[in-house]
Amino acid sequence: MKGIIILLVIGLAGYLLIDKPWQEKRYDDTPQGQQAKKIDRIVDKAIAFPNTWEARDMLKAEPMIAGMKVYSEYAPIIEELYSAGATDVRFAYIVRSVRTGTQAEGLYAVLPKDPGKRKALFTIAQGWPHPPKDVKQKYVYLRIRGWDVDEPEPSFLGT
Repeated sequence: MKGIIILLVIGLAGYLLIDKPWQEKRYDDTPQGQQAKKIDRIVDKAIAFPNTWEARDMLKAEPMIAGMKVYSEYAPIIEELYSAGATDVRFAYIVRSVRTGTQAEGLYAVLPKDPGKRKALFTIAQGWPHPPKDVKQKYVYLRIRGWDVDEPEPSFLGT
């Protein structure tokens, strides 16, 4: 009898640990929900790596290449995101090399909890190549180069 009770307690603890029924569900099964889940996972990996750079700081540090700054065209978008209520705007998956300089794969903004600010940020993102819908995700993501939410992630050496 003790063994059954212990197994039930362990099973219940495992269920609660994995499913977390007290937390609000973030994504749904719609294509927009699955797209948001992919984007959040990709951005979370960049943050954990860490491979992000605060957007304004990156623009300040960007050197001139052939007489121009490559990422300066994103300055208006960055300021628009911050003024609309983004809590943090960063470039992600940054590659640095002597030959090509600093290159970012994408730009993301951390979404606030305030519904009005979220709506304003999603309105801005409607002009982007992959306009997201609000499905309670953590980020909006603007692809610059590299990984694309509509293309499968490449495997090692393209195989």
